[in-house]
Amino acid sequence: MRVIMYDDRISIHSPGGLPSVITKENMRTQHYSRNPYIARTLVDIGWVKEFGEGVNRIFEEMQEFYLDDPEYIVTNTSTDLVLKNNIVMRTVRRDKALQNKLGKVWDNLTFVEQMAIVQVYEHGEVRTKSLAESNDKISVQMARRALKNLTDKKILKRIATAPTAPNQYYVLAEDK
Repeated sequence: MRVIMYDDRISIHSPGGLPSVITKENMRTQHYSRNPYIARTLVDIGWVKEFGEGVNRIFEEMQEFYLDDPEYIVTNTSTDLVLKNNIVMRTVRRDKALQNKLGKVWDNLTFVEQMAIVQVYEHGEVRTKSLAESNDKISVQMARRALKNLTDKKILKRIATAPTAPNQYYVLAEDK
């Protein structure tokens, strides 16, 4: 096996074609292990959640990060898996998903407010400091104002134990 990392993709080359029961068309539903003992051991030690999860997991995680589907190149002598990472298309797809989720509200948000929502969407939460540090054009005051505006618009929900809690953070409001 050979793994090659490029700026825009990872290519995994494996000698040998697919097992006879597996095709590019059925590989998400059919499972076959070349070495079932290794597969079982990986499940038992917790490195793999369940037998046969790999292909579906790759597809799901690529979609979760707005990346192209994995590309399998299969010949009689080798199988190549190409995982593309086009940052421009990933950003476009992420922004489109957020526009669809928030509707017209997205277009009326400031750049800083949009950046806050992107952070929440990608990391599950946003903090004033992390928002300010995400772009050198965003000051702490701008970040604080944007988070307050998003809370007032009921897009974000503030999580804190006290009004001036130093560890407060923001998450998407339940209805968003």
